[in-house]
Amino acid sequence: MIILGNRDERFRSLANKTPEGKRVIDLVGFMTNATTEDGLAEGICW
Repeated sequence: MIILGNRDERFRSLANKTPEGKRVIDLVGFMTNATTEDGLAEGICW
């Protein structure tokens, strides 16, 4: 699991392209939608 809690632009790609075998939780608002189509990434708290 990868939790994005830092708004540094270097981490934006993780919100949009989840590494294989990982789940992403976006706490800072990088994602354009709350949940990706494959369900492997979720954006919350924004």
